[in-house]
Amino acid sequence: MTDWSRRAVVAGLVAVAGCGARRTRWPDDPLPDGAPPPEGTPQEVLERLAADTEAGARAVALAALVRAASPDRVLRWSTQGTYDPDPHVQDRVMDALADRGDGIGDAQIAAAWARRSSDGYAISAAAHRLLDRGMAWSQDALSVVWPDERPWDAAPRALVAWREGVTAAGPVIAAALGSGLVRLDPGFLGRLVAHGDPAWAADLRRGADRMEEAAPAYDPVLAAWGDEGARQRWAQALRSSDPFEARAAFDPLASAFAATVDAFAWGRARARSARDPDVRRAAAVVSKPGRGTIARALDPNTPYAARVALAHVDALSPEGQRAALAGALALPDAEGLVDAATTVQRQGIEGLDALLAPLAGHPRATVRAAVAGARLTGSSGSAGESR
Repeated sequence: MTDWSRRAVVAGLVAVAGCGARRTRWPDDPLPDGAPPPEGTPQEVLERLAADTEAGARAVALAALVRAASPDRVLRWSTQGTYDPDPHVQDRVMDALADRGDGIGDAQIAAAWARRSSDGYAISAAAHRLLDRGMAWSQDALSVVWPDERPWDAAPRALVAWREGVTAAGPVIAAALGSGLVRLDPGFLGRLVAHGDPAWAADLRRGADRMEEAAPAYDPVLAAWGDEGARQRWAQALRSSDPFEARAAFDPLASAFAATVDAFAWGRARARSARDPDVRRAAAVVSKPGRGTIARALDPNTPYAARVALAHVDALSPEGQRAALAGALALPDAEGLVDAATTVQRQGIEGLDALLAPLAGHPRATVRAAVAGARLTGSSGSAGESR
C-alpha cells in the first residue's frame, strides 16, 4: 500500500476520533432485489427521506428541500439540517443555503456560524461562499467560536476570520496545523492555499510528522507554498499507475474554486499527463472547462472524471449545460447520478423530466432524493414551491 493509498485508511481512523473527512462516501444500501421504492410526489419522497435513518439520504433530501423551499418555508428544513448531528448532513444543507443566494439562506448560515455545535468544516465552506459573493462579516461575529477543545474545527473557522483580516486567527490556525488534527478535506486545503500564509508551512510539516500516515495529503499545500520535496512527491502521486492513489492526489484540484487558485497551476499541468485516464480527463476539465472537455469526461468508463466535470458545468451555456446533464443522467454510477440530479436542481435546468422520471425508482435512496429535488424544481419552474 502506498502512502497516498493509506490516506483513506487514515481518514477513517480520524473519523472515529471525531473529525472525519468531509464529503465522504455515505452508507446507502440498495433496496432488496425486486422491492419497489415507496411511491409519492417528489415533495413526499423528499419529506420521507429527510427523516431517513441513513445520513446520506437525509443529507441529499434536506438539501433539495432547502433549495426548493419558498422563503416562508425554508426555516423548517434548514433548521432540521443545520442541527443534524451528522457533519455530512450539515455540509450538504449549508451548501444548499449558500446556493439560494438570498437573505434567508445567508441569515441561516450566519446563525449556524454562531453555534458551537455546528461542524467547523461545513459552516466554514458556506461562509467562504458568502465572502466570495461579497458579503461583509463583522470581526466580532467572526471570532465568536474557535473551540480550542476541537482543533480540527478551530482551523477552518479561524481561516475564514483570517481571510477577513482578523490577525488573531493566525496563531489559532498555526496551532491547529501543528497538532496534526486537521481533516483531510480537499476544500479546506484549497482554501488554505488561496487565503493562508505560507509561513504556516513549518506548522503543517510538524503536524504531518505527528500524523505520518496522513502526511501525503498535505503535499499539495506544501507544494503550493514552495516545498520542492512535497512538489516531487505530489507529482509522483498524480502520475501513479494506481488509480486510487492518483485520484486521491488530484482531489484538491477538483473543485470549481480550486481551478481559480493560481498556486495549483503546477499540479494541474502535471495531472494532464497522468497515467490514469480518469485523472487526465479531470485535469483537462479543470484546466479548460468547455463543451469538449466536459463531454469527454462524462463517460461511463471514467466515473471520477465525470463527477469532476459536473462541478464545472456552469462554465457552459444553458444549452450546453442541458446537453451535458442529459448525458450525465445516463451514467451508471450512483454517486454521479446524485451529482447530476443535484446540478439539475441547482442550475434550474428544465426539460429533462423524461430522463429523470425513470430514475425515481432507483434502488439507491440518495439517487431518489436527488432526482426528486430536480423534478420538484423542474415541475414548478422555480425553486420556491416546496412546502
